[in-house]
Amino acid sequence: MSQSVLRRWVLVRLFVAGFLCLVLLIPVALVKELIEERQQRRNGAVQEVTEKWGASQTLVGPVLSVPARRVVGIERGQAVYQSEYIHCLPDSLSVSGMLSPSVRKRGIYKVTLYSSRLTIRADFLLSQLASYVRGDREVFWDQAFLTLGVNDLKGIRDVAEASWNGNKLAPDPGVKSNEVIGTGITMLPGPISAAGRAELRMTVDLNGSEEFQLVPVGKVTDLHIASQWPDPSFIGSFLPARRTVTKTDFTADWRVLHLNRSFPQNWVGARGDIRNAAFGVRLMVPIDEYQKNSRAAKYAILFIALLFLAFGMTDVLARIAFHPIHYVLVTLALILFYVLLLSLSEQIGFNWAYGLAGSAVVLLVVLYLYGTTARAGVSAALGGLLLLQYVFLFVLMQLEDYALLVGSLGLFVALSLVMYLTRKIDWFSVGQLEDRDSGEPLELGLRKERS
Repeated sequence: MSQSVLRRWVLVRLFVAGFLCLVLLIPVALVKELIEERQQRRNGAVQEVTEKWGASQTLVGPVLSVPARRVVGIERGQAVYQSEYIHCLPDSLSVSGMLSPSVRKRGIYKVTLYSSRLTIRADFLLSQLASYVRGDREVFWDQAFLTLGVNDLKGIRDVAEASWNGNKLAPDPGVKSNEVIGTGITMLPGPISAAGRAELRMTVDLNGSEEFQLVPVGKVTDLHIASQWPDPSFIGSFLPARRTVTKTDFTADWRVLHLNRSFPQNWVGARGDIRNAAFGVRLMVPIDEYQKNSRAAKYAILFIALLFLAFGMTDVLARIAFHPIHYVLVTLALILFYVLLLSLSEQIGFNWAYGLAGSAVVLLVVLYLYGTTARAGVSAALGGLLLLQYVFLFVLMQLEDYALLVGSLGLFVALSLVMYLTRKIDWFSVGQLEDRDSGEPLELGLRKERS
């Protein structure tokens, strides 16, 4: 009886399977795009919440600014003046506070927020302003003002106990000059002089989301942050000098000197680079559902390749010829796993979703293979291999720092096993494998009646 080339030659079937493996990368790419789309939708929901509560906050200041003007020329016998601001940073700055975190929901999405009470102490060395007093410059000491920069003013709940040398201050919204700080609050300390020292004390109740940072404007800047959050990520230009992280909370202390940054203690005019020195903490979710889904989807091609390899070995070793349609249907089940994982993880969390989606796909593949081959051993072996892959991938998802090491070792073991099982196969004659009884190649699902 004549046979088709596809049915007769094992190597032809393997090459066709390899081509299908490449073609099926297209739906894998579509799954990755779906994950990105859902993540963008989550980010939109987060933005909606933070716009009403308070965005990630960066504290800048306080900065003492003094208006001045200087002569730049003579026109028609009259002096021509140019207005400017003299900006002075504190000699020492100390900020301490407790971030009280909370997780809010927007539909099916979670948003990490915090409320905080920040105690700010700043000491100014006013005598450093004496160098700016000269004949061509007129300084308006009675119009000096303090500016505290805050990223999102909606997050300010209260400013209490604000005082300058013991005298109470009344904060006003907005900034008088945006040469250094773009958004924040302004306080008027009254007339000052270029001599002695001055003390600013204030307490700020501030709402924010995910991140808190401070710009080290002090000649010596100290920051102390504590929070009932188990997973902090220390961000920005400086790491804490001391930190303690437990399973339930953390504390961190920074000390930054003026020698560690790129801007001086006082200057005249605009300066927009001071925010580059910001540092602080992020209340981090170690790996959220979308990050885990994205990481899992990166292994899709590996799953497909290993499955096709297992089918090819079964074709050669067990003499069961798989049709390309079988490759396609089983691979589509593997791709559907990622869609199920994404949709379920948004509702019940990643771990439960992974277990349910993986179990459903393994059961589906085993039942399909048994229904088409009527070989319980082969179906169980291929199903067990697929289950082992899912378990291995789940372990990799939990090992953030050692995922690459464990993954590469796992692939090495898999390749070693394949090489061991196929070490005695004569690949030149593999296409001539025939059924021992009938002399014909076995076809998947083909059942012969014997008299």
